[in-house]
Amino acid sequence: MEIVTPTFQKYREAARHLRNAFYQPVDRNDWDMIEDFDEISIMLFKHIVLGAFQLNRENFDWLAQPTGKFVIESSSEDLPLMINREGQSGYWDNPINKVRKGDLTMHFIGYFDWDAMDQIDFRYYRVRIVASEKYPAVVGNDALIETIYADVYFNENG
Repeated sequence: MEIVTPTFQKYREAARHLRNAFYQPVDRNDWDMIEDFDEISIMLFKHIVLGAFQLNRENFDWLAQPTGKFVIESSSEDLPLMINREGQSGYWDNPINKVRKGDLTMHFIGYFDWDAMDQIDFRYYRVRIVASEKYPAVVGNDALIETIYADVYFNENG
């Protein structure tokens, strides 16, 4: 697998700049602005990331079907993370909050920020845990990982 974190950083920077400079909600009920930005962010991801690897851009939906082409791995021996309590719920309080490198196989879903109505940073990778010998109970759950603790790899066979 090839490390592709710089390509993801390019997308992250472009998307968050557009969002914070031009698609900042005017009030806490401005969901139309968030939805407009979501459309643009998917287009940016298709062109900046998928295009860089000549991947199919048709019908791409990163939340519905995370691609196995992009794998998130810890950049050190220990990986702090927040795992959903159950599947893909909004509760990030699973008691497992640190794993060792290689304990989980995780596919990239997208970036995450706690408050969609505020300035965003895309501080977290949102991932889907797809395999684990050590923690089989969390397979299928989503997790949040601070981008500073992990790298993105391109899995050509994924």
